[in-house]
Amino acid sequence: MNHNKRGKIYYSMQAISLLPILLFGILILAFGTVSFTKTMTQEVFEHLDTSAHLLISLIDSNYPGDYILERKEHNNQPLYSLYKGDTDITEQFHIVDHFKEDTGMDVTLFYKDTRILTTILDWDNQRIIGTAAPEHIISEVQKDNEVQFYDNALINGQKYFSCYHPLTNSDGTVVGMLFVGKPIEEIKNRINSSLNPIIIVGLISMIISGIISFSYAKNFINTLHRIKSFFNKTATGNLNVKIDSKIINRNDEFSEIANAALFMQKSLRNMVELDGLTNLLNRRTGEQKLRSTYLSSKDSETPFSIVLADIDYFKSINDTYGHHNGDIVLQNISVFLKNHTYHKGYAIRWGGEEFMLVFENHTLEETLTCLKQLQTELREFVHTIEENEIYVTMTFGVACDATLKMEELIELADNKLYEGKAAGRDCIIS
Repeated sequence: MNHNKRGKIYYSMQAISLLPILLFGILILAFGTVSFTKTMTQEVFEHLDTSAHLLISLIDSNYPGDYILERKEHNNQPLYSLYKGDTDITEQFHIVDHFKEDTGMDVTLFYKDTRILTTILDWDNQRIIGTAAPEHIISEVQKDNEVQFYDNALINGQKYFSCYHPLTNSDGTVVGMLFVGKPIEEIKNRINSSLNPIIIVGLISMIISGIISFSYAKNFINTLHRIKSFFNKTATGNLNVKIDSKIINRNDEFSEIANAALFMQKSLRNMVELDGLTNLLNRRTGEQKLRSTYLSSKDSETPFSIVLADIDYFKSINDTYGHHNGDIVLQNISVFLKNHTYHKGYAIRWGGEEFMLVFENHTLEETLTCLKQLQTELREFVHTIEENEIYVTMTFGVACDATLKMEELIELADNKLYEGKAAGRDCIIS
């Protein structure tokens, strides 16, 4: 009887200890989820705003001048054409189409309240040009001449996260607006996929915490508060926050929680920063790091080089051996790129079979020396695919000019890469 009573008391105490922990863990997950969602949403709006500014700059650069609406007669019917400077852009759909291909964002250019250029299609796969924007958006954007963001803009039956940017002529007159947006469903899917590791690790942490003896309750709560702080900071986007070393060094279940949290943090950082196939920096993170390298190079007046590299005839590998084996080739080559930039710079998967290599504190001559060694090893490496031994080469375009802006350096490297392709590939052009 006494043994059974002790058992009941034991499990009752375990339940008493576990219940607050579970409730506390749920609060952490809920708060972290809300904070992370808000942070991601804000990041989406900032990205839309930056993209809108970029597109307006591109349009102004390619078509200098004011927006002018001209009326013409055709078969006694009025026709309207929108000019940007001297260019009729009424049907220049490539402007918005190329931008959507590059960014995945839908774009619409309005003159007054009317869609002139758009990537949005109706049910018949036709562009919804000539349609009007909602009155409240026109009022808030054009009449107030302010950039506006919406998280539920309904367009052609679909809801968007959107940014509306006023368009002005040289005299300051607002003549229209530019819409840049992404479907809400797509953004929600991205947020949910990013939150899953947090939720999973949070649940694991609560389970591990539940097995801690109630006799350590006070120590447990103090330690959990420190873990909560780490989760909150991580959930709000600080993926470099450090967890208290005392927790890691406890050599008990709490250290397991801490390591699980660090693993979660590393997983999140890898998801955000690394390309899933090649384990190189993805383009978004790579561009951020490149900008940091560029500014640091300017401040310290040290040289650095940008290299755009492309796998030669990669399409034929996919066509002949299949995309799975093509992925293996990408992974093999990524190892070479990572090794040859280790302690020298970093490698970025720029897109598809194209990569960017950044050599920090390297002159053009030093960069070319590194690339020649890399080129030799790539030529000699045997890729075994379905019992076939194939050799793969790459073409490199190099840019190293401290007088150029970052975007101009990238463009220069890209031009050099295309020169190399035109020259027969498997070469280094600087």
